[in-house]
Amino acid sequence: MDTIFLDTNCIRNEGANCFFGNVSDIQKASNIVDIAIPSIVIDEIVRQKRRFLKSQLDKMKNNYFSRVVGFDGIELKVCKDHIEHQIESLFTNSQNEFTYKIVKLKHKGKLKQIKQLAIKNIAPFEANSDKGFKDTYIHLTISEFLKTADDDVFLLTSDTRLKESFKYKGVTVISTIQDYFRYRQEYFKEDYFLERLNEYFERKDLSSKSILSAELNEDDNWEIRVEIDEDEKVLEVDFYSREIIDDN
Repeated sequence: MDTIFLDTNCIRNEGANCFFGNVSDIQKASNIVDIAIPSIVIDEIVRQKRRFLKSQLDKMKNNYFSRVVGFDGIELKVCKDHIEHQIESLFTNSQNEFTYKIVKLKHKGKLKQIKQLAIKNIAPFEANSDKGFKDTYIHLTISEFLKTADDDVFLLTSDTRLKESFKYKGVTVISTIQDYFRYRQEYFKEDYFLERLNEYFERKDLSSKSILSAELNEDDNWEIRVEIDEDEKVLEVDFYSREIIDDN
């Protein structure tokens, strides 16, 4: 099964009502791929929420009407304690937003790598500075994961330097979840599927031009529209094996 890693910028949500942002698109992908999140991304989301909630509390403490209604120290302590409780609750329930796994980096020997990347300003560090520790941590986490990955690995991010760091690393970088589905739609222009298609219909003339569209159906399989002798056929194709399941 493919794995899509998520960078912070694609699931950012600093509010206090849910843990992640951009949930609906990722939820759809999580039915057919493994969603992976580097541990440092989880740490950053927690930090963002803590900062947001503390800023909300500071606004309330400094609000004129808080003094008018007698908002006192005990109530402030209750609110302060609530911050960590709410963050923990959001994280505990985050698997209900979409299914994912947290991938941790094995730290042994990594400090030296990070130091060399920082000194030489190698991506994902900035070209002219040592800014980029978090992105480097993500880069090393995914690189380590690649060593044991069984299928293709993708990274969802909008960070330019992080993208650049995976240029020759065997990771496909995407900017949206739809990019992943578009990437997988290329299946149906490849020789493997076209051979299966010709075998299925006992023909030899069907080509990529015969494929009119490829979309996911409710069962998370592909619905392929094929033009044959000016007639349109609809095929159901298994998402991963690309084997034809049915036609109508």
